[in-house]
Amino acid sequence: MNAKINICSLIKGHIKTLYDASTQRLSYSDIVTFFILPAVIAILCSFWGVNLSNDIISLLVNFGSIFTALLLSVLVLVYDQVGKVTEKLNDDKNENDLMLKLKSRLLQDLYFNISYSMVLSLFLIVLCFFIQ
Repeated sequence: MNAKINICSLIKGHIKTLYDASTQRLSYSDIVTFFILPAVIAILCSFWGVNLSNDIISLLVNFGSIFTALLLSVLVLVYDQVGKVTEKLNDDKNENDLMLKLKSRLLQDLYFNISYSMVLSLFLIVLCFFIQ
């Protein structure tokens, strides 16, 4: 797959952000919250035969489109901040600055989380078109 549109790297990056900061290990509560609980709800809804009306599908498409557009603007701001922090880290005098390293890690985590949310929003829109 082309590296510019590689969704797998975004998913892997998002999973790497689901860690406990105190232990530096993967947080199982985050895994349950972001992956297992939504999957269980979706499976139960399909098992019970929950049908979506055309109004709800239209609402989901509008929500996904607006959410994607807003997240794209936030992603541009995060990307700009990553560039600025990287410049500061490359300076010799700021090489050992812990706050800059933490800010860089936070911005990288934000980048992957926002990108993952955008992928999910686009998936929601495509899924709604297939349902209708």
